[in-house]
Amino acid sequence: MEEYGKKLGMGFFSLQGGENIGTRLINGNLTKSLPDGRTRVHCPMYTKIKEFSELDFGTVVREDYYRLQGQSSIYVLDEELEFSHFIDCPGMSDVYSEPMQIEGELANLGSWRGFTFRVNLKTGEVFERAMIR
Repeated sequence: MEEYGKKLGMGFFSLQGGENIGTRLINGNLTKSLPDGRTRVHCPMYTKIKEFSELDFGTVVREDYYRLQGQSSIYVLDEELEFSHFIDCPGMSDVYSEPMQIEGELANLGSWRGFTFRVNLKTGEVFERAMIR
């Protein structure tokens, strides 16, 4: 088996050769090899990364919602894995807890308190909210 990358300290990897591997989750961090040979690493902002999706305008990340009431657990990173913006928070006593259902620039997001939200991922705005329970 070929060695994928050289392990550095504290769970970070240095990928060799600038190969285009897209964005991957390695040791809990998002890692992306850029076309110019640089490698970018994004560590979770709060807890741990539960899922991510690469889109035309960046990467959407959903972190574990544990202890995040009043804060959004979903945010967007730009093409170099730099923070761009949060998706609006579902409420002061609610969190996004369900897997993201992404359709282009839009997504359906489910919350712990039983609401679904239709959001524009590019802007972070919630434009539709409905109770499902």
